[in-house]
Amino acid sequence: MRHRNTLIFLCCIEAVSAAYSASGETSIRARTAMAPGYDAFSRPNDTTEVMIGVSVLNIEEWDRQKQIYSFTAWITAEWIDERLTWDPATNDGIESVFSTQDLIWKPDIAVDNIAEDLNAVIEAASFPRYDYTGRVVWRSKGYFRVYCKIGDDYLTKQQQSCLLEVTGWRYSISEVRFMLQENAINTKYFSTHTKWSITDTRTVTAELGDSVSNKTEFIFPKLEFWFNIEREHREGNVLIFAVYFTAWLMLMTFFVPAQSGERLSYIVALYLSMIVILSSIYEKLPSDFVRASGVDSYLFWLIALSGQAVFLSVMILHVHYNGMPSFTKTLCGLCCLIRKEYCPNSVDLTHESSAPESSDRRKKYVFMLEAVFFFLYFIQMCILSLITSISISNAN
Repeated sequence: MRHRNTLIFLCCIEAVSAAYSASGETSIRARTAMAPGYDAFSRPNDTTEVMIGVSVLNIEEWDRQKQIYSFTAWITAEWIDERLTWDPATNDGIESVFSTQDLIWKPDIAVDNIAEDLNAVIEAASFPRYDYTGRVVWRSKGYFRVYCKIGDDYLTKQQQSCLLEVTGWRYSISEVRFMLQENAINTKYFSTHTKWSITDTRTVTAELGDSVSNKTEFIFPKLEFWFNIEREHREGNVLIFAVYFTAWLMLMTFFVPAQSGERLSYIVALYLSMIVILSSIYEKLPSDFVRASGVDSYLFWLIALSGQAVFLSVMILHVHYNGMPSFTKTLCGLCCLIRKEYCPNSVDLTHESSAPESSDRRKKYVFMLEAVFFFLYFIQMCILSLITSISISNAN
């Protein structure tokens, strides 16, 4: 019984001696990172391999006009520095400690396609942590605003591919080599409460070349992290559909009775609505996308056709209230050659009559013009829609 109690007492003493202590952690730092023989400016090996991964937390916004998207993420870098090793058994069982950024060697990491501060990764980095095997983990959490060129399929698809370029800008690729972690892009903690979702990811290991005045070329390490993001609402599609639908509503103008007095106000209201929608489109969609996808030509011809519909409506109202002008009679005469049942009797195409036109004759003129202008506008809209659809399909 006495021996058993002695054994328990010794185990307790050993457990207490292996407990964590602040002085033990300070002693480890003093013998590793702060040791006289440790140089924070010297890399651990001739070619140091740095494992890098990205953990995306959420996508804050996407400025389509400037083609910049903002997101919050962790960038994690790992490497081995054998100068930072110790034996946990003789150091109170402590297996890892923290260090300030200036005490140990670190790779220079930057986001190459960032829109604002190139040093965002370095400035937002946390304290490095290293364990008794010399494995160093350095994490940087930041709010990144990076460029993301919008694709030509913005209107036909919901997905957009965006890139995060992580590069090294001081050590060449022969000195520091960037490698991908096993789970290089981690979306486990991605917030699902935003209007964006990540549908797919991929990584690319690349190189970044640079040369100086004496033509000496340097090759720097580079990693590309691609995200396929999907938006929940097709804002651009809604705007284009609004313009398209408004343009087709112009056809209904020719069905509004001329004597009602509402035809001109109806088409002018539609025309102004289209102008407002077009202003919103150019504010929300990037200009280079509008040019590349052919949407700018489509919108230009829609405005032209809408202006044409306003002009034709004014012409019909003029005929309804003031009679047929001479050039309009010539147009109606040509139409009579095609459809004689629409042509009023005894239309004189060569001489103008001094007698006022009867109300029935004016109605027939108006009916004829409405039919001609309706089919003219309808055919133009069909051709324009077909050409635009083919153009957007080819761009995608």
